[in-house]
Amino acid sequence: MLGYLSIKNFGLIDDLNIEFDHGLNVITGETGAGKSMILEAINVILGASIKQSWFKNENEILKVEALFYLDKISQKQREIMQTKIDINFEDNNVIIRREINYSRRSKCFINNQLVNLSVIQNLGNYLIDLHGQHEHQSLLNPKNHIDFVDSFGSNEFLEKKEQYHNQFKKWQARTRLLSDKLQKYNEAITKKDYLLFQIEEISKAQLKKEEDRELAELLNIIRHKAKIKE
Repeated sequence: MLGYLSIKNFGLIDDLNIEFDHGLNVITGETGAGKSMILEAINVILGASIKQSWFKNENEILKVEALFYLDKISQKQREIMQTKIDINFEDNNVIIRREINYSRRSKCFINNQLVNLSVIQNLGNYLIDLHGQHEHQSLLNPKNHIDFVDSFGSNEFLEKKEQYHNQFKKWQARTRLLSDKLQKYNEAITKKDYLLFQIEEISKAQLKKEEDRELAELLNIIRHKAKIKE
């Protein structure tokens, strides 16, 4: 979940710090107060492009920083995040910072580590969803529904889920190993049958020593039969 947001030199906003609580948080205000700029700032921290109109002048640097808590992230999502970026998540939170100058060149940081823009764009998909009117993202994706339901579980439930997940991975590995051994066994049986068939055919042929040389000489005679007759 999003726990803290800091915005500086962003359109109407000079310097704004927002701390979010658990549950529902509501931001209200008159038209033009800057509510949409807060959403735009969140978009920026997730890797969205920058508009030139958001800069007050050429000298100021636009800065957005956000703190995300990972306590409700599923084990599967955490593993995917860990494989995408080589950053430690042991503190159970992640801080993303983005600094952009007037020429729209940006620096991106995750836990004070400099990263490419593509990294925070990929990571943002697992941290937050933004929904406007008539828009939907992961909420309607059936693949994510089980993670949404599991996020309501207690710590005991999450521990048991992780235990099950580990046992299931072991079962999958052993199932693949068994399947591989059965495949090799079947291939060996097929090869054995083929070799036995070849042995039987060779036995039926009643081959003799040096017979191949005799057959070669006979074949040579047959080829030159007309010339020999002349």
